[in-house]
Amino acid sequence: MKDNKLLAEYLGLYKEIVEDHKLPDSFPRRLFTNEGNEWQPNSDWNQLMMVVEKIEKTVRKVRIEEDECMIFIPHEKVCTTKNSGSKIMSVYDACMQVIKYGKL
Repeated sequence: MKDNKLLAEYLGLYKEIVEDHKLPDSFPRRLFTNEGNEWQPNSDWNQLMMVVEKIEKTVRKVRIEEDECMIFIPHEKVCTTKNSGSKIMSVYDACMQVIKYGKL
């Protein structure tokens, strides 16, 4: 998935991912709960939270409530997603909006 690669780049992990989207054996397995140990932050909370935590360090405030995710960007509008089909997809979509549109 193209967006998953973008998130890997944002975290500085892109060079670690090999052609078949698998991570090398040396990568900490505690980050992966999905089968196959693939990089899938669109469906794995542990991986997605790595992205959220980096955004929090950059912009300081991410709020997740029910099926809505709000990312507060200084001197900008609030980036918010709601009703993306699930809570994880709302968070994923908000992270993608912020990263894709260069707001960090």
